[in-house]
Amino acid sequence: MTNQVDVSHYAVQVLHALERQQYDLALELYSRWFDSEPDWFRLGDLTSRSLKTHLMNAGSLARKALFDKVQHLGHISPRIEQAISMFFGLRPKHFQQPLQQPSFFYIPDLTAKPFFSESDITGLSQFIQQLMPFKADLHQLAQLSYEQYVDTSGPVPNSSDWQAVKERWLSTHLLRGGEAFTFADPKIQALIKLLTHEVIADCPPHAAEAFVSSLLPGAQIPPHYGISNLKLTVHIPLQVNALSSLKVGEQQFCWEPETKVLIFDDSFLHSAQNLSTERRDVFIFDVWHPDLTQIERQAIRDFMTQHRLWSAQYAKLAGLDGRI
Repeated sequence: MTNQVDVSHYAVQVLHALERQQYDLALELYSRWFDSEPDWFRLGDLTSRSLKTHLMNAGSLARKALFDKVQHLGHISPRIEQAISMFFGLRPKHFQQPLQQPSFFYIPDLTAKPFFSESDITGLSQFIQQLMPFKADLHQLAQLSYEQYVDTSGPVPNSSDWQAVKERWLSTHLLRGGEAFTFADPKIQALIKLLTHEVIADCPPHAAEAFVSSLLPGAQIPPHYGISNLKLTVHIPLQVNALSSLKVGEQQFCWEPETKVLIFDDSFLHSAQNLSTERRDVFIFDVWHPDLTQIERQAIRDFMTQHRLWSAQYAKLAGLDGRI
């Protein structure tokens, strides 16, 4: 831990940089200072005017650094401009549907409905036809799954219902965050190559994601929101039953033998359950929202790239002024 002389040294350097309007340097100094003395920022005495000033400065500079990198993307289209403005809190979020509240990134003026049909998405029917020869291989992969999906999906509430589903929701990923996994099975490797199809939502590290998902008997996934509405979630049935279902918004879907695909917008409040004594296995992947143009998709890729780079350096500072 640094001593008070070191802390004062950083403070003097930061203030000098700010006086000279060298904001990039000031942000870099805050990043080093935080790494050296995180408790001073996180647990320091909020009655200290100096601490409050530095918390506000560090948080503002961190957010400004990302905004400066992505604000030009707003020229792509009015809805991308609005999405970026809402992301930075420059305008309030107004969701089109009361049960649609993505937690990370929201693009207004996209068709907002719980379920979509295969025909809504150009190229999806042809892609699904390419997947059909791999269904038996995916089903076998699902039977071997042991990964608890909840542990791979980011922070979830530490509640009894989420803890209960952990043991009953298993998965094996083919893609996660746009990164492909390696399998000994050549057929699964061949399938992964297909997942470069243009219909697949590809904006690392946000997407693409593709995996087999297994709900064991009695599993109940609690209601939750996805993190964005820029993509839709596709389920291909591998082993389903009439007592396994998915609720999106206020609409309930139950699997039937003739169902060959399920497509929904996970930015809506959604939940799932398997009340059968048999497994429910599906193959899940993300596709672009069909309203997005090619140039908007590229803008989203660029945004996610900049956000990833920024997160690695400065996300630790962005919320510090929330203490005040």
